[in-house]
Amino acid sequence: MRRFDCQSGQLQPPKAIPFAPVSIIEGSYCLHPALGPYYDLAIYLKAEAAAQRSRLQKRYDAARFQRAMAEWVPAENAYAKAFNIPEKCDFVLAMS
Repeated sequence: MRRFDCQSGQLQPPKAIPFAPVSIIEGSYCLHPALGPYYDLAIYLKAEAAAQRSRLQKRYDAARFQRAMAEWVPAENAYAKAFNIPEKCDFVLAMS
């Protein structure tokens, strides 16, 4: 597995993840259809736009926040729509 570091904008070196009876896989693109067969349960967390905006503002400086709103958020939304991610999940949780 290679983790993407949002602060540096770089993929981190590969890291082996040992087997565990329960593993939680998190990330904007972790629900890609190619990974579906490996999951026993899929949960989609849907943040309301105001909550998402507030969290991004707290996480990033002004320039990175603007980039997130202009590029990353639309890309994540398009990805979820293109692959019908929420509809394929076992649960959809709305976060405010």
